Amino acid sequence: MDDSRDNVSGEETRAESAPFLSRLATADIGRFGPYRFVRRLESARSASRYLALHERDLTSHVVYRFPLKASVSVHRRFLGLVKDLAEVDHPHVQSISQYAIDEKGRGCIVTPHRGHAEGLTTLGSLLSMKGGRMIAVEAHRTLRQLLTAADHAHSRKQAHGTLEMDQILVDRHGKTLIEMYGLDRRLSGGDETFEVLVRAEVLSMVAIGYRLMTGFRPDVPPVPVTEVLKRLVDKHEAKTIDPAWNEFFAVGLKVYGGYATAGAALDALPRLETAKPKTGLSQTVGRWLRAK
Repeated sequence: MDDSRDNVSGEETRAESAPFLSRLATADIGRFGPYRFVRRLESARSASRYLALHERDLTSHVVYRFPLKASVSVHRRFLGLVKDLAEVDHPHVQSISQYAIDEKGRGCIVTPHRGHAEGLTTLGSLLSMKGGRMIAVEAHRTLRQLLTAADHAHSRKQAHGTLEMDQILVDRHGKTLIEMYGLDRRLSGGDETFEVLVRAEVLSMVAIGYRLMTGFRPDVPPVPVTEVLKRLVDKHEAKTIDPAWNEFFAVGLKVYGGYATAGAALDALPRLETAKPKTGLSQTVGRWLRAK
């Protein structure tokens, strides 16, 4: 996985879209402005999702449609929340291309399509494809990407709250993207303080990291990573893991306590001492997507 920002110029998007544009359905199942829906994707938590083709420049996108009450105040609130989301602007937060209320009063958000010809890849589906866990290098990079995104958003007083793996997309290059950062929570309301949301978000990210590395959801207190790997997964890999991971998860998975900020978790994140594997996450994702 690459921590750098992808080049998202129109030229690259067209080039990456070309291999599967011809495979898209030809039936017009709906549209939003110049975006023609060509396939309905699996729904997100609060919205239906459509793979869409921009008819003028032939680029691929995903359009999210949110059902909203027929109320001017509701529509204004939706547009304000999406405006806040669009301003987060981080390489590991899903970017917003356009947004508006359509002719039927639904909230619509357009994002670049970062998946493959069949749809989108979530971190959960990728983990299943990889047999239920990742090697330490992959888990470390994933966790670092999520925490840097959270740290950036929190500095702008935006918080997602508890994060689940089905809310994390993995693009064609193996880069993670938090989908609709915080929008579902803000649409549904809630009275949690910003500090509570930040702690819950960091805790959930650390829990995701533990599951990626071990293949198991963490107990409280967690079984040390090195012990899980040695007894249940891979004795050889267990010998290469820095014992500092045990302390990182022991602290980070405390329900009352733990890391108060994403920055604190990043500072505590152990360094990787193992050699980079010949087949990294990006290569694995690419080979799997090409086979789709």
